[in-house]
Amino acid sequence: VTYESEQKKCDDCDMIVHSYYVEQYALNSDQPNAEKINQKLADYYEEHLAMGQGMGEGLTEEDISYMHAMSYDSSYNFTYKVSDIQTIGHYLEVNFEGYEYMGGAHGYPLRDHLLFDLSTGELVSLKDLFSGSESIFKSIVAEWTLKDYQSGQKGYFEADSDEAFEQSVFDAVTFEHGMYFTNEGVVIEYA
Repeated sequence: VTYESEQKKCDDCDMIVHSYYVEQYALNSDQPNAEKINQKLADYYEEHLAMGQGMGEGLTEEDISYMHAMSYDSSYNFTYKVSDIQTIGHYLEVNFEGYEYMGGAHGYPLRDHLLFDLSTGELVSLKDLFSGSESIFKSIVAEWTLKDYQSGQKGYFEADSDEAFEQSVFDAVTFEHGMYFTNEGVVIEYA
């Protein structure tokens, strides 16, 4: 894992007004399809590095004055780190976590999960792994999420009824959402 980071300070004091930290993962070159996978990981890294660097480009004097007036750290910040790497059969999973903050009450967490087929070097999506239709997939995720919700798990918004909750999950889920693997199975992330 390599990284790039930078901090920009106020011209008038040592207060940090913008910072970023972005990690890049690369397979050892002796791994199967390493060149192909590493190019995709490099593209992903460059995209997120540009996001981190770009956050500070639009800072105005008014933004910096606001930061000085706040009683808490309100500097623009972008962090993106490799959180987990695992091999599952012929798949390589690389997970990222981060946080972006651009003022206000709170920032936004970031999570991305990349799954590579080591035998081809290709990125794999939920659609590649699930042989049924998207509608069947949505129904399965909605059903299991409803069971989790009914078991009292925290982190869900209240719904008027179980049917309304299940329908809202069905409507939200697509093949485009993130996934990662645990010892218990696959986790689908959606909002």
